[in-house]
Amino acid sequence: MALDVHQFPCLEDNYGVLIHDEATGATASIDAPDTACVEKALADTGWKLTHILVTHHHADHTDGNLPLKQKWGCRIIGNKADAARIRGIDETVEPGDTYDFAGHTAHIIDTPGHTVGHIAWHFADDGLLFAGDTLFALGCGRVFEGTMDEMWGALSRLAALPPGTRVYCGHEYTLANGRYALHADPDNAHHHCAGAGDQSVPARRLSRTFCRTAPRQGQFPRMISASDVIAWLNLQPHPEGGHFRETWRAEARPGERAAGTAIYYLLAAGEKSRWHRIDADEVWHFYAGAPLTLMVAAGGEEAVTHVLGTDLAGGEVPQAVVPAGHWQAAESTGAWTLVGCTVSPGFEFSGFEMAPPGFQPKSSAT
Repeated sequence: MALDVHQFPCLEDNYGVLIHDEATGATASIDAPDTACVEKALADTGWKLTHILVTHHHADHTDGNLPLKQKWGCRIIGNKADAARIRGIDETVEPGDTYDFAGHTAHIIDTPGHTVGHIAWHFADDGLLFAGDTLFALGCGRVFEGTMDEMWGALSRLAALPPGTRVYCGHEYTLANGRYALHADPDNAHHHCAGAGDQSVPARRLSRTFCRTAPRQGQFPRMISASDVIAWLNLQPHPEGGHFRETWRAEARPGERAAGTAIYYLLAAGEKSRWHRIDADEVWHFYAGAPLTLMVAAGGEEAVTHVLGTDLAGGEVPQAVVPAGHWQAAESTGAWTLVGCTVSPGFEFSGFEMAPPGFQPKSSAT
């Protein structure tokens, strides 16, 4: 017997989904955006919650995990790679695994990009795909933690699923995506009818209207790499690791130090900004790419770790301050990260000191 599916609006623009196996009475919530919304859906259907199947860790997909688990005793299942960030997780799965839900097999598809640990749940025999924030009608999710290459790969994997697959996404963005699609690709007739006159798109059949990763004739996909950014911004190797270019230095009178300086700074995968310190205050600003880990230590004290990025709900911050004289080190969490560093008073290499070999403060995350 096929799974029953009940979809419902949540929060400002989220969708919640319940799936139910009538023979066993098992019911799973795909993510748990909001406790009250899920509880209402359970009351409307008369179903009892037994599982929560998580696509990714963002708060608007996991806020209901703990209250629902406390009330229903349900089991929470999510990506092993993201287990530390999924509230109340009981079981883990990995991309390529299968998971048995009441006799229905879910295939776990690796869909990084929106977050590095994002997965999709594909019930092939039931013709259902729960795509989370990877795929929407006429669009895809924002790339917060991963890279454009990873998102392209994720969309390509979903596009390879059978054409009749019914897709359930995590948000209602159809009209906004449609307006952009008509602007970017006005000759595509599919865009003129997809979602026309209907702001609510509960589910879509996987089709060219929904997901097209193949380029049109004469078009080729272009993924930005670290070497691209280095070339475009004319960056040069930095003694501490990575690449940089000074973009601003405040005017100063002869013999005086500039009030401030600013640089572009890029770290590619495998590169590290090695432990160092300078004699001025420094502000790190996140610009693009994967999140960046920045470790800061005062003297021999424990290092505090900041994660610079755009996932504010997940604890990332757009900037961090390193006081003068504090040791600091940084590393990209993905293919590359571009940041800006503003120093006041202005940076001088005479005030730059690399840490001795083997220097490693204790670590303490913020």
